[in-house]
Amino acid sequence: MADEVAQEFARLRGMCTMADGKEIPMPPTGTNFEQHMVRVEPYWVAMGKMLPGVEFPGAQDAICHTEDHGQNTMTGAMGHPLQHRSAAALKLIRNHEAVCRDVCNPCPHNTVGKELTQQHLKRLSVEYAQFVEEAVRLVAIKLLGIAPEQAPGLAPVLDPNNPLQAQVWAATVIFIEARLHLGDEKPGRAPDLPPDAGLAMRSALSEVGRLAVGV
Repeated sequence: MADEVAQEFARLRGMCTMADGKEIPMPPTGTNFEQHMVRVEPYWVAMGKMLPGVEFPGAQDAICHTEDHGQNTMTGAMGHPLQHRSAAALKLIRNHEAVCRDVCNPCPHNTVGKELTQQHLKRLSVEYAQFVEEAVRLVAIKLLGIAPEQAPGLAPVLDPNNPLQAQVWAATVIFIEARLHLGDEKPGRAPDLPPDAGLAMRSALSEVGRLAVGV
């Protein structure tokens, strides 16, 4: 079963899953971005195996299988049911590479080669891809409700001696929050997530943002 999850991630490598579910290959960036995403892929495979109650090839709830999954996290305590957090986590985990690339896209076009939209939003330099991926991974961890002791080494840790890391985490959260589309917020564009899953996503983003700024 574990191999099935790894194989699914290998299949999704370099792909962007659109809001309508269509999978589109992303043009190469000509940078080290793709190599970095391959290096961190084992983290995402591990999280894919932990998804509770959702459809994912080979996925198992490796932590627990109860409705109090994640009650020790702010996201769980804020009342978002496991079902909604899992749906948001599934979407993010399957599409994490495209999300990271959207934040630090070095190309003149978007992740699937089309004209950039929302050009007023400031993208980060691709040289910060490591910190961008850390922030996105931590959002997924918050949605899953995984405590550090349950999956040692999976959650990235803020280095108090590296203020740039915290700045990139905060900027990543701000960018994704601005890009996240729920319901009819952006007419003519399909929503990224169902409303309840989207609210869970926003709570997890907010939690990581507060951590980054020390609140």
